[in-house]
This record gives sequence, C-alpha cells and structure tokens, in this order.
Amino acid sequence: MTQIIKLSDNAANRIKEIMSNAEKDSLGVRVSVKSGGCAGMSYVMEYTKEANP
Repeated sequence: MTQIIKLSDNAANRIKEIMSNAEKDSLGVRVSVKSGGCAGMSYVMEYTKEANP
C-alpha cells in the first residue's frame, strides 16, 4: 500500500493516545480537509468506524 501521509513519532504517539479514548468499535482516526477557516481550508480529525480508502 502506498504511504499517503507520514507521521512523526510524537504524532503517532498522540494518535495512539487519542485512540485509547475512542469507542471500542472505532477503527482509527480519519483526517480530512474541508472548506472554512481564514485560508479557505481546515483540517478535521474524527474517529471512524469503517475502512474507506
């Protein structure tokens, strides 16, 4: 599988910490870009319960 994003060790540890507080059926954290913010775009992180490439 092609690596889409690369996380620093600190970021990977923070994601693990965030996932430890997630509901049991959460598969991971989805990162997306949405319209909004001062520059016109903003990043969103949310738990996901389904795999969706």
